[in-house]
Amino acid sequence: MVDETDLALAMRISEEARNTPGSAYAGKCVALLDGRVCAVADDWEGLIDRMRQDAIDTSRVLLFEASIDYTEVQYIGSAC
Repeated sequence: MVDETDLALAMRISEEARNTPGSAYAGKCVALLDGRVCAVADDWEGLIDRMRQDAIDTSRVLLFEASIDYTEVQYIGSAC
C-alpha cells in the first residue's frame, strides 16, 4: 500500500520537475520513504544501485520518474 505522505510528496516533486526546468528532480528517478526523498538518480538502474548501497528497505519505497504527469493517462504502444 502506498503511504499517503509519500504520494503527496511525489505529486509535488513531479509538478516541480515539470514546471521548473532547473529543478534538481527534472528528468530524474526518485525514491521516497516515510515522507522524505531517500534516493535520486538519472535512471532506474542508478536508482536501484543507490538504494542497495544505502541499504534502503525497498519493500516500502515509492519509486517514480519525476518529470512524468501521473494525473494524465499515458498510452504506450499501439492498439491491436
